[in-house]
Amino acid sequence: MGIEHPILGLMTITIILTALVGAVVFLAIYHYNLQQAILSMPLTVGYAQCYSKTQDGNITGIFVANDHRVALYLTKVWVGTEAGPIEVIVSSYGIGYTTFGDAKITVWTEGFHERVRLLQGQPGTVWVQIRSSNPLHLKGKVYAITLYFKVEGQDAFITQEARVKPGETPKCAEVPIPPITLILSDRAAKYYDTFDTNPFPNRLEARTCTWSYDTTRKAVSIAAGQQGPSDWGYWCVAYIRNLDIESFAEAGETIYIAFLAFRSSYSERVTIRAAALYLDPGASRFYTIGYSFSLQSGRTGDIVSSVISVKPAGGSEVTVSSTSSKRSLTLEYWYLSHISTYMNFSAWKAFHWNQTFEHQAIIPGAYQFYPTEAGIGYWVSTTGVVGTFYFDNLVVTVGRPAWIVEVRNLSAGWSVRLLNSTGHVIASATADSEGVARLVVAPSKLVDMLAEPNNRDGFIFPNGIIEVYDENGYLVVRRQFDVIVGGDVYELKFGT
Repeated sequence: MGIEHPILGLMTITIILTALVGAVVFLAIYHYNLQQAILSMPLTVGYAQCYSKTQDGNITGIFVANDHRVALYLTKVWVGTEAGPIEVIVSSYGIGYTTFGDAKITVWTEGFHERVRLLQGQPGTVWVQIRSSNPLHLKGKVYAITLYFKVEGQDAFITQEARVKPGETPKCAEVPIPPITLILSDRAAKYYDTFDTNPFPNRLEARTCTWSYDTTRKAVSIAAGQQGPSDWGYWCVAYIRNLDIESFAEAGETIYIAFLAFRSSYSERVTIRAAALYLDPGASRFYTIGYSFSLQSGRTGDIVSSVISVKPAGGSEVTVSSTSSKRSLTLEYWYLSHISTYMNFSAWKAFHWNQTFEHQAIIPGAYQFYPTEAGIGYWVSTTGVVGTFYFDNLVVTVGRPAWIVEVRNLSAGWSVRLLNSTGHVIASATADSEGVARLVVAPSKLVDMLAEPNNRDGFIFPNGIIEVYDENGYLVVRRQFDVIVGGDVYELKFGT
């Protein structure tokens, strides 16, 4: 069928041009008594021939689904007639009304957000009622109804046309509404473990000291008074089996190690250290990045500092850098803390990260080597102390921080929330100008484990949930994943 009016020909050209900006809108016209037909709209033509007559013969419903990257606003409706196009301005209340001779045309919306707004992937219906004693249709008794949408935040618009022929109801091809979903597009983690089962000896190897697995707390544990051998700097060392990080280090990559840490009360005021280890166990050499604690009486905080050191082969441990000591609840007994570290093997820099600081140091040339393993370590100043130290939720990533989850392909200003399996909000972030939201998934504050003994929210979230909201707070998509891990990149996908 040709286009019977030159104005509608211009509209068709507009449709084709606006398709270039990536908008795909599917239309359907359906019966108000629930008879429904879905349109197939070929954008190269600009309209689809599919229509339905309602019981009174004058009301047409146009079903619209927004597959654009941003929201659309319905501002006008044109009704094409032999006498020319009739424009109906749609108010902010989603209602429009005009007269043309003795004809009265009324427009209203259904299922729109804020009456005139279609969010990404949202369907809605535009109802058009034409009352006239004289037919207003085009040749062939066809009405051409065109919807005019303004693109949010842009000087652009989208038009879509539907053809309606009263008295006929042809079969229509079904076109499903394009879905909006989140996908995991990349995972930087080379190893992650919640220690829900005993990792020894298959996943972790105890290189020095006697390491244990606490079946109640489901965490790796070590007795507080243990010391490793002197050629290991008295460190108790465990490392991940079957994960060779040497190739990443040799390539100048940045390697991240992060984990949760907590402890029981100790019987004596000693100095302890807990750290991520970047090791070459064959040569008994390793880098340590973590905390040193001088325990104090009570549960009011210990004297804490951040330490970056190297234990060379055949030599004593050397402190490369340490921060000033200060009183802190970090790793006070029965507080859940975390140790988050990374090494850049192109710049030979080591980093200890926390929400409140980033301690860094350059590794001197004499102490530079490529580690082969990633692990955890514990050190105590004297034996005989009674207590237990725990490690949980160990993550090793390459190229991206183990404490950041990214969500991409968003519109600037949209917000994202990460929830654990019970629906508790762990982190939230707002998309930047590049459409990326970065969620910090390390524990945001110290958790009192006397009140929350089972809290392990950090780095790894089995059955975790991600929610995406638009700039006005409307939920765009919500999806639960088998596991969400620090270093992950998720992407918002429109359509199939």
